[in-house]
Amino acid sequence: MPFKVKEVVSKTNSVNPEDIVTVKQTLNELGYYEGKYPSEAFVDKAMFSAIEDFQKDNGLKVDGIIKPGGPTEKTLNDKTSFWDNPITGPVYDFINNYNDSKENKNADKYFHCKANYQAAKRGEYGSMLATMGSLGKEIFDLVSRRNDLKEVISDLNADSIGWQGGKNGLSLQDACGTFRTKKVSEKY
Repeated sequence: MPFKVKEVVSKTNSVNPEDIVTVKQTLNELGYYEGKYPSEAFVDKAMFSAIEDFQKDNGLKVDGIIKPGGPTEKTLNDKTSFWDNPITGPVYDFINNYNDSKENKNADKYFHCKANYQAAKRGEYGSMLATMGSLGKEIFDLVSRRNDLKEVISDLNADSIGWQGGKNGLSLQDACGTFRTKKVSEKY
């Protein structure tokens, strides 16, 4: 799905709740939004800081505004379109969460859950790839003795909870919040 906003997103007007979630989640995935609530439909300072940082990094006018059909919307669409399809999208989710888990050593289960949640939210193909990818990785870890059976089962449980949450339309917090440790950076 291409990145699109329905209405102008700015500090000076009421912002469509769907646009808020779209902007926050997209900027979070691109590493810009560092607020606590990327899946929640309320405006926060972190969202506008992320818009401005994205604009600055991409040579756009830094005004914190995203207009339908405007340059910031177009650039966000260009930056996300490769990863936003049924096959490459879930792969991006897994790679991104794997890398994030390396920065947050004691939050492995949270990132297992989050990767499956994000992939499942992409639809039928995302759900299927999440299941196959998670199961394949855990079988590899078991066979190569990287993890014991108890750890593999624990990982698959976190994977399943994320997958179910994404498929059933839960928020990331509702689906994976129980795995979130205090040491996880607020940007995740």
